Amino acid sequence: MSVETPAPPDLWLAGFKTVDKSSPAVNFPVHFNPASLQYTVSDKEQGQGAKNKEHVSETSAQLSMELVFDTTDSGRDVRLDTGEIVKLLSPDFKPKMTPRMVEFSWGTYSFTGVIEQYKETLDFFSPSGVPLRAATLVGVVAM
Repeated sequence: MSVETPAPPDLWLAGFKTVDKSSPAVNFPVHFNPASLQYTVSDKEQGQGAKNKEHVSETSAQLSMELVFDTTDSGRDVRLDTGEIVKLLSPDFKPKMTPRMVEFSWGTYSFTGVIEQYKETLDFFSPSGVPLRAATLVGVVAM
């Protein structure tokens, strides 16, 4: 009787990519999958004051996450990697300054929108002062 070792599960790294025709195209995986994703849907009601709310005029959705980037194994400045997210905040200049549409995907989950919020905390440095680890907060709003 032989015992087979089961195949290891596939590891899907989460990532970002541009989904519009902006230039240059950006497509990259994150270093570590997020521990959680926060999905928020909000309604904007039309009317003046609490008693005069007539109807929902707009619904918006936002995806927020904390991502960790770490380059301690290579000694490379971690901002070279987190800078890829910052590039996604830069507008496309053709034909006018429009936000770049991006897709965040992880396995079967995907969310398309515009990065509205980015915050980076550098929390580990090499002895010579090179930042090696960053925690980032990213908020993507559906358009």
